[in-house]
Amino acid sequence: MKRTMILLLTAVMVFSAFAGCGKTEKPPVTTQATTEATTEATTEATTAPTTAPTEPTMSDEEYAALMQEAMNGGMSQGGQYEGGMDDLPQTDEADPSKSKFLVGYAKVDITPSASLKLPLIGNNDEKTRVATGILSRLYATCTAMTDEKGNTVILFGMDAHGIPQSFLEAVRSAITKATGIQGKYIQMSGSHTHQAPPITQNGYGYSDSTKHMNDVVKKCAEVAQKALADRKPALMYTAFTQVEGINFCRYTILEDGTFIGSQKGSGTADYYSTAERPDNLLQIVKFDRSGGKDVLVVNWQAHYRGNPSGQYNLYSSDYMGVMRSELEKSNYETVFLLGASGNLASRTDAVNAVYTNSAKNSSYKAVGETLADSAINALSYASPAKLGKIHLEEKTFHISTNSNDYKLAAFGIGDVGFCMMPYEPFQSLGMAVRKDSPYKMTLIGTCANGNSSNFYLPDANAYKAQSAYGVSKKYVAGDEQKFHKQYISMLKTCFTKNGNSAVSKPDSYIINTTTFQDGNTYTSPKNLEKVKNGLYRIDVKRNGKDAILLVNSESLAKQLLKKSSFKVITDTRSVVTAIG
Repeated sequence: MKRTMILLLTAVMVFSAFAGCGKTEKPPVTTQATTEATTEATTEATTAPTTAPTEPTMSDEEYAALMQEAMNGGMSQGGQYEGGMDDLPQTDEADPSKSKFLVGYAKVDITPSASLKLPLIGNNDEKTRVATGILSRLYATCTAMTDEKGNTVILFGMDAHGIPQSFLEAVRSAITKATGIQGKYIQMSGSHTHQAPPITQNGYGYSDSTKHMNDVVKKCAEVAQKALADRKPALMYTAFTQVEGINFCRYTILEDGTFIGSQKGSGTADYYSTAERPDNLLQIVKFDRSGGKDVLVVNWQAHYRGNPSGQYNLYSSDYMGVMRSELEKSNYETVFLLGASGNLASRTDAVNAVYTNSAKNSSYKAVGETLADSAINALSYASPAKLGKIHLEEKTFHISTNSNDYKLAAFGIGDVGFCMMPYEPFQSLGMAVRKDSPYKMTLIGTCANGNSSNFYLPDANAYKAQSAYGVSKKYVAGDEQKFHKQYISMLKTCFTKNGNSAVSKPDSYIINTTTFQDGNTYTSPKNLEKVKNGLYRIDVKRNGKDAILLVNSESLAKQLLKKSSFKVITDTRSVVTAIG
């Protein structure tokens, strides 16, 4: 049987097009308040901002290195399989019907009945902002995954502000009663939309909240059973890309050097720059199912976008629902996991500069459709991932700062790890976990598994800024590192019990901008091979590690083979088109 080479999209990360530290950067003026729920706001410090350097805390080079290390935790396919990249399983010949790994999917509408009087959580006005209608419907999506030994995990993505503890336990109890699957194997992540009602008893004093919670619990139990009944043999693939220009760090540096925790817009006179570059890595796990639609687990990090003036009292699944709907149009069933985004907001000025048709001019639609477009583009270069035994770790964790019970969870499937976080961590924790995880790809799910009293988990910069976004009496500096240590320990346990061994992580890159200047030198080009869609693969070295370039011109590829070294200088969103 003829074997074809795996496509790995390889290029260089670019940060100069977004979130630089000079005055040329122009993030959007924020037109909508994005403060968190009342219970979050009451825990945040209101002390005056402190002074910090006018430069970001990391240089471009340092940040690029950190992002690259985080990406290397997941995407590169070389080195894990004995024999190296040439001996990877071949995409074109893979037959999911022969797989012993089963994947099912189902979703259910959880939009409240019009007869219920419910508040909308997230804008610090839950006592007065009562839902009056529907902008976009709310859903609970669910995938059930079972390995050949019968180990099963049910993973929910919910259009909800978060997953309260009482709701989590009620759903787990209902599913266990109906299916026998034990509670910890039911994992739930909220999308953190600010236009969904509470799913808890008497939320914010509204008695109808109890009725709504009971209804959603029943629906979640039913949809889990449907996902289990829908299970079909499946193979697993991974894909990833960087999506520039639709999220940004809430921290701001002003012209006088003041470092503040506020998403102050570029339209103000004293704006200088954002203080951190955003984590713009979009990660996707695809399950290719025999006799069924592909199931995606999509991981992205940014707060909800929000809706135009006059629509704040309407139920909305925000950009996450738009993205899911767009992917459904391409025949993908989707579970969304919100990554570490406590200090990341959404922006659309760069998006709308590219997407000008009317359907993409609404801000939350622009973000959702851009993510869907980027995911579909990345999936065209998805790489096969090894399946294996499912193993899950869940533990209750305490820190000295407060008396909360934190339900931490991690599980792994072959090459892919999942890390579930019961609060809103800042991006640094997500990046650090991806970097230090033993898995090739590690997805982060936040606002998960009972987050109703935990909220922001700040990073070091939050304490420097004494920011309105993050400094909480629930935590002290250094708590983030304690959680990081626990997650990595749990992921390593899962990795070992998945039957994995140590892997090497060669460089692997995605291009997702119009033009860029690389600056990195590639050496030892060899093994020119045509792959598909008019692309040509070349194996290279970058900083002594294996890498792959996909080039869209045979003549350009042949030119590269004659060079001992070269630098990439431009691209067209996905493949190399020019070399210097």
